[in-house]
Amino acid sequence: MTDSTVEPPYSRLFILCSKTISEEDLKDAFSKYGSIEDIWIVKDKTTNENKGVVYIKFNKTSEAALAMEELNGKMMPSSQKPLKIMVAHSREQGSRRDDDSERLLRLFIVVPRNATEDEIRDHFKQFGDVDYVSIVRNRETGESKGFAYVKYTKPVGAARAFEECSRTYKAVYARPKEQKPTHQSQYEAVGSGVERFYSGGAGGGPQPLLGGGDKWGGGGEGGGSTRLTALVSPNLREQHIFRLFDLIPGLQLCRPIHERSYNGGMQKILLQYSSPQFAQHAFEKLNGFEYPIGHRITVKMEPPQPMSLMDGPGDRSG
Repeated sequence: MTDSTVEPPYSRLFILCSKTISEEDLKDAFSKYGSIEDIWIVKDKTTNENKGVVYIKFNKTSEAALAMEELNGKMMPSSQKPLKIMVAHSREQGSRRDDDSERLLRLFIVVPRNATEDEIRDHFKQFGDVDYVSIVRNRETGESKGFAYVKYTKPVGAARAFEECSRTYKAVYARPKEQKPTHQSQYEAVGSGVERFYSGGAGGGPQPLLGGGDKWGGGGEGGGSTRLTALVSPNLREQHIFRLFDLIPGLQLCRPIHERSYNGGMQKILLQYSSPQFAQHAFEKLNGFEYPIGHRITVKMEPPQPMSLMDGPGDRSG
C-alpha cells in the first residue's frame, strides 16, 4: 500500500481490528458491500504477527462508504473487539483528524448560472438524503457564479452522487469547511508571489523564453502549438485560475473542460494563447507550480488546433 493516490477517491478503508482476524474473515464480511480489489493485513516485520491494522481497497467509492457505514463498530465472529473503520488517506492529503468526516459528505459541482437550489436538490436527492444545497454567489450582485455545494447526511449518499450524477455537474469532493477562512488570503498571497516572480521584483515584464526555439516556439515541447491543458486544484475559483494563467501575456481562452476526471479530483482547464511563444512560456513557468501551496499544477502542451474549432479569443474566464 505505497500508492501516493487512491482512485477513485475515498475507496480505500483503514481498519483497526482484532489481531486474530484472518483475511478470509475480512473478505466474507466486506465483500457483501462491493467488489474488493485488495486486502492488506499489516504485520510485524520481525515476528510476522498481525498488528490489528488492515487496509481494504474497493472498486468504487460508494462500496467503501457503504461498508464503513454498515460495519463500523460491529463485532465479527472471530474478533475480540469491535471494528473501527475510517477512510484511508493518500500521502498527498497528509495526516487528517479523525473527526473531519465532512469531507466525505460535501460535493463541489458546476451548475448552470440560472439553476436554483431546489432544482439542484431535485436531481441530487435521488442518491441520498441531502442536508443542504448552497449556490456560490457574487457577494456584490448576488448572481450565481456557476458553482454549488451539495452536502449529504451520510457519506454513501455523497459517494453515489459523485459516481452517478449527470456528468455536466463535474462533481468532485469539496474541502472541509474549516479550511475556508484562509481560502482567499492563501490564493491572493500565492498570486502575489507569482507576480513578483514574473516581474523579477522590479515591475518588469515576463522573462525571456528559455531555450533557443525559433520565432514560432519550435524549440519547445509544443511544436508551435498555442494550446495547453492544465490540472488544477478543484477548490480554485474561476477568477483565481484566470488570474494565474493571465500572468503570461496573450491569454485568449481559459475554460474548464466538462468531463468527469479521476486525476485525484483535480479540475481540467483548456487554455489558448495568442502565440506559441506565450504558450511555451506558460508551460515552462507554471508546470509543477504549487497553487495554492501543496497543490501542484500539471500543464501539458496540446497539438495545434484551428481557432474555428474552439470558442474564440473572447472566451476568457475571470
